[in-house]
Amino acid sequence: MPALYRNTFDLKPPLNWGIWCCVFLGLLFSGLLHAAPQQAEKPSKALTSSAPLIWVVNSIEAPDIVASRYQPLVNYLSKAIHKEIVFRVSRNYEHGNEMLLEGSADIAILGPAPFLKLRALDEQAVEVLVSKENNNTPNFYGAIVTRKDSNLKTVADCLQKTFAFGSQDSTLAFYMPANQLLDAGIKPNDLKSYVHLQSHDTVAEYVIMGRADAGGVKQSVAKKYSPYLNVIDVSPPIRDHAFVARSSLPAELKQQIKQALLSLKDKAILHSVKPSLTGFIPADNQAYDSFKSIMHRVDQAYQVENQLK
Repeated sequence: MPALYRNTFDLKPPLNWGIWCCVFLGLLFSGLLHAAPQQAEKPSKALTSSAPLIWVVNSIEAPDIVASRYQPLVNYLSKAIHKEIVFRVSRNYEHGNEMLLEGSADIAILGPAPFLKLRALDEQAVEVLVSKENNNTPNFYGAIVTRKDSNLKTVADCLQKTFAFGSQDSTLAFYMPANQLLDAGIKPNDLKSYVHLQSHDTVAEYVIMGRADAGGVKQSVAKKYSPYLNVIDVSPPIRDHAFVARSSLPAELKQQIKQALLSLKDKAILHSVKPSLTGFIPADNQAYDSFKSIMHRVDQAYQVENQLK
């Protein structure tokens, strides 16, 4: 055993060869390890620069239905700006705004009320690129509706009646009809009762079923249920939805999006989103300032939580 051990240990050439091999492999492996992080950084930067845009839309419709309506517009915009777009539907207005604030969404279409509430939380969060053009005008309208067999003929007739509103964040299903009631001298306490419902369609159905004497909806919903509903008042015009982008997006990208939307004339794409959508027109953040006074008035009268500052 001692001889065997000595012979193994005293084999000089193999020992030197083995040492040099170990040293060489050690240096080579060490170099690879040090090089690895540098190699990994390149794909990471490429991924960041080519990351898709996240587009969020608020809707109470099933996400697959909303996505199918917007898909032609998503495809058009993606091709125009040479960038992938991922389309998402938020749970509600508040969730959509949260996504924009935390950076998990990049672009969105917001109604006047959600837009102003978002800016109240962070004035620099987003900027308006364009706004919707509805039936060749920059405005859209709400309507107060009653059943066909109702005796209510004017807004004043809603005194001591039950009223159905949409979400407290809805421009046309809450803020505008509430303001119309205030214009008629009807404060919240002057109604027999009122309720907030999930959507415009739900408001219309509530009125049709007789669960509310009147309700506030957008014009397209009033038209949809016209065999069963009468329109007793139409709201003043209000600037239609804003297409917004996070302010932190590159200026060049925001300009590309803006130009692509302003150039869009394909009726098939526009009408897929909404039959009355006729295009997009120039707009900025100040285009919605005039709506602030209405929101302040309604917020105070109805003691809305998270009132506009």
